[in-house]
Amino acid sequence: MTDKILLKGAKIFDGVADEVRQQDVLVVGQRIAEVGAIEAGDTAIRTIDVSGMLVMPGLIDAHVHICGAELPIINATSSHWSYLSAFAFRLMERRLMAGFTTLRDMGGANAGIGRALREGLVTGPRLFYSGKLLSQTGGHGDARPRDYDMASVLGNCCSGSDKFAWVADGVSQVRRAVREELRLGASQIKIMASGGILSPADPLHSLQFSESEIRAAVEEATNHGTYVSAHCHPAGAIRRCAEYGVRVIEHATMMDEVAAEAMIANDCYAVPTLSLLGILKKEGRDMGLDAANMEKLDIVLAHAQDSLKLLRKSGIPMGFGTDLFGKAHDREGSEFTQRRKVDAPIDILRSATSINAEILQRGGELGRVAPGALADLIAVKGDPLSDIAVLEDPDNVAMVMMDGALRKDELRRAA
Repeated sequence: MTDKILLKGAKIFDGVADEVRQQDVLVVGQRIAEVGAIEAGDTAIRTIDVSGMLVMPGLIDAHVHICGAELPIINATSSHWSYLSAFAFRLMERRLMAGFTTLRDMGGANAGIGRALREGLVTGPRLFYSGKLLSQTGGHGDARPRDYDMASVLGNCCSGSDKFAWVADGVSQVRRAVREELRLGASQIKIMASGGILSPADPLHSLQFSESEIRAAVEEATNHGTYVSAHCHPAGAIRRCAEYGVRVIEHATMMDEVAAEAMIANDCYAVPTLSLLGILKKEGRDMGLDAANMEKLDIVLAHAQDSLKLLRKSGIPMGFGTDLFGKAHDREGSEFTQRRKVDAPIDILRSATSINAEILQRGGELGRVAPGALADLIAVKGDPLSDIAVLEDPDNVAMVMMDGALRKDELRRAA
C-alpha cells in the first residue's frame, strides 16, 4: 500500500514565492499530492504535526566535493579510494541530516558511489555527479607540483588522469574524456577554464582550454542531453565560456559588466561559493596552503562580494554551492551567512532550492513544495527568512523527508 503522510499546520516556503503561507502538505508515495487546507479523512494517512515549523523544499548544494577529504589537493588525489569512499559516505549522511536532500558533485564522486546510493548500501542525498573534471596540462585540475614528475602515474604529461581530474589537451582528448565520463553516468561535465587558488602551476588570471576545446566539450555534453559547467575566476574566462556554450559558471568571483552581459545573452547560471574563501583566509596555512596559494586567495577575496552584487544586479540566476575541502567540511552551513552579507534570506533560499533545481535540469520536480514535485521536504525550527543563520545548525532541522520517506524525524506525531 502506498504510504500517505500529512504534514499539518505548516508554514510553507514553496521554493519560489516571496511570502510564507500557512498550509498543509499531503504526500502520497514519493510525491507531493496536495498543498492547502487538508483534512485527514483517510484513516491510512499518517499525520505529523509541524506547527511552528517552517516546511520548505529539501536543500540543494550545487557545488560539493564529497571525496575532497584533504588539502593540499595532491593529498586527496593520492589517498586510497577506500578511504575517500568512507569519507564521502559519512559526509553524505551528515549533509542529509542537515537538510540537504540533493548534492551536485563537481569533481571526485563517481559511478561506484552513485551505485551504492541507488542500491541503498549507504545513506545520503540524491547525487548528481560530474565524475572527473577536465583540466589542461598545468591547469587548475592538474595537481602535480611543479618539481614532481608524475608522468608515470598520469600516463604522460599531456594525457591521463588522477582520482579527480582528466588532464586533456586538444580537441580529441577533450572529446574522449567527456565521452568517458558520460559513459560512466556523469550528470554534467565540469571543466577548469581559468586559474585557481589551490592549484600549483597556474596563475589565477590564466585562461584555460582553447575555444575549440571548450566547444568540443559543450558539443559532446549537448549531444548527450546534458551541459558543461566551468570553473572560472577572472572575467575573461567567464565571458569566453558563456560565449562558447558553457551553461553554468562556477565561482564567478571576478566579474565585470562585459562578463555579465555575456552570461545574460547566453542564458547562463552562476554558482557562487564564498564560505571556503573565508575559512582558507583564517586557516589556510594550517590546511597546507603555501604563500602562492594565499596570495591568489587574497586577490579573489578582494573581488568576490562585489562580483556577487553584480550578479544580483544583473539578474543572472544564482545557485547555491559550498565547494568545501578537508577540515572545512564541518562548516557546510557557513555559506548561508556568507551569502547574507550581500543577499536577502529569501533570495538565498531560492538559490538553494528552486534555482539549483533548474541548474540540475529538474525544475518543478526538485526544489519546490507543489503538487507533483518529489517529496523532498524539511521542517526547520526557527525562521530562516528572518535569520538565515538558523540553517547553520543541523539541530534546527527537525525533519528530513526524501522521496516521501522520513530520513530524520525529531517531531512528535499527531496521530
